[in-house]
Amino acid sequence: MFTVDEAERRTLTRAGAVAERTPGFVFSSPVGGTTALYRLTKGGVPYLTTDSEEVQSRQAKGWANEGIKGYVLP
Repeated sequence: MFTVDEAERRTLTRAGAVAERTPGFVFSSPVGGTTALYRLTKGGVPYLTTDSEEVQSRQAKGWANEGIKGYVLP
C-alpha cells in the first residue's frame, strides 16, 4: 500500500504491515511541473491517481474522494 501520511504508515506497521523502501517523494504544495495526487477509498481500500477524470469515474462508482494528498512529477 502506498501512503503519503506518516501517521497512517506507523499505524499500519504497528498492525503488522512491512515497511518497504521509499519508491518516491511527494511535494506538499504545487511546484513547477508537478501534478495533483488524489486519494480515494472504498471499503477500506485506498487508491491513488493523478487523473482527475478517473477520480470522477470512481466517485460515480461509490469511491470516497479524500482530495489532493500531494503533488508529484508526471
